[in-house]
Amino acid sequence: MELFGYELNFEELLPRIKAEHPGLETIGLQFPDGLRDYATEIGRHVQEGTGALPILSADPCYGACDLCDDEMAKLGVKVMIHFGHSPMPSVKTDFGVQVYYVPAHSIHPIEEVVAAACKQMTGPRIGVTTTAQHVHKLDRAEAILRQHGFEPVTMLGDKRTALRGQLLGCNVLAAVKCDVDEFIFIGSGDFHPLALALETEKRITAANPYDGTVRTLSEAKGRILKQRWAAIGRAKDAKTFGIVVSTKAGQMRFNLAKKVLRQLEEHGKQGFIIQNKQISPETLLYFRHLDAFVGVACPRVPIDDQMRYKQPFLTPQELEIVLGIRPAEMYVFDEFSADSN
Repeated sequence: MELFGYELNFEELLPRIKAEHPGLETIGLQFPDGLRDYATEIGRHVQEGTGALPILSADPCYGACDLCDDEMAKLGVKVMIHFGHSPMPSVKTDFGVQVYYVPAHSIHPIEEVVAAACKQMTGPRIGVTTTAQHVHKLDRAEAILRQHGFEPVTMLGDKRTALRGQLLGCNVLAAVKCDVDEFIFIGSGDFHPLALALETEKRITAANPYDGTVRTLSEAKGRILKQRWAAIGRAKDAKTFGIVVSTKAGQMRFNLAKKVLRQLEEHGKQGFIIQNKQISPETLLYFRHLDAFVGVACPRVPIDDQMRYKQPFLTPQELEIVLGIRPAEMYVFDEFSADSN
């Protein structure tokens, strides 16, 4: 099925689900925001193909780290389909729900924009990165780079990613493991390449297949770093901290939350661990009396949402700079690896 410029090949999955789960009564369906408008239409197809009653999740979903299998289990659902993302092998599903994945593959051609990017790169070794939406065209991108005299390099990250060359907003190990001179990112927006930009000093050329633009991430990186150093500076005088931990299976780092609490206490600060599944200014409003927050859930919450909060919202590494544990020149992005807990 083609929807909004993406190909969702789920019809071929339905006979398999029906065969593997005979007599299935209900099936959970989870969508990212961009696909939720089509939830009822997809639900009709799923019901026709499996005979099971579809249960449509209306909650926000930000990736395969954000499964709703725990909520589906409360309804007695034993099988669910997660649309729009590739599997995250390190994420455990502990609620007795079998999860099937249907990625959304972009139908937009990449040839022209990758060729245009080649005119701006010097190489010779180019790390090729993208998202799950374009990873099926990675071979074609590598071929174009070779035609322009470059040596493309792609690698698989850790068990948080399932695909070669795949970046997540919280994990760019598929890129930083590559021994290259610079990177090309194929996709839209700053979310994924900015994570790489914060992790490396090498040039990143972003090639957007949707609008044909080619640009580097230096300006966006500089803007974000100014915001981060401003947050660090504001937190220097903070005495009370909220340590925000998520219970989402792919974002939960409770041990890290306890480590952060110990660090605060050792430096004469007061910390409170706050459980918050859907982190937002509204859910944290009741903790507005605290001086600062430290996020140990999705690393992108402090980066992307800082301007929505009155208090400084730090990563654990930024807190270490505030406390004097980490030198300022050793600033690093808070990467969520497969071993993070």
